Amino acid sequence: RRIIIMEQFLLGFFTEQLSTIIKDFRKERVNANLLNGKGEISNVELNVEYLNTHLSKIQAAKFEFHSIHVNTLNLHVTSFANIKKSPVVIHVDVMDIHMVETLNYHTATAADAAASTVEKEKEKE
Repeated sequence: RRIIIMEQFLLGFFTEQLSTIIKDFRKERVNANLLNGKGEISNVELNVEYLNTHLSKIQAAKFEFHSIHVNTLNLHVTSFANIKKSPVVIHVDVMDIHMVETLNYHTATAADAAASTVEKEKEKE
């Protein structure tokens, strides 16, 4: 009985994080053996809106994700006793990623090139 309660608690803990990253996430899809600290989920689509938003915060986004499909995602909790500080190992089997160059980056690059050309022309005069 204690094992089931612990598994439900841990699955609930990871559900919150996984539901932000995995599109249409349901904890029933996770094949978990939490006594061993391992879990697996297969054939999922990642939430590209979430990823694109966070990517744009850390860098001038040169590309944008349109879709990301993950064949198999494995999780391994290395220590339940210190779960907030111990690493959680994530292994991704196969990913199919579709992305495009963002219009903002393309426009900014073209504008920079044009400005550079104008500056070179002025230097020649």
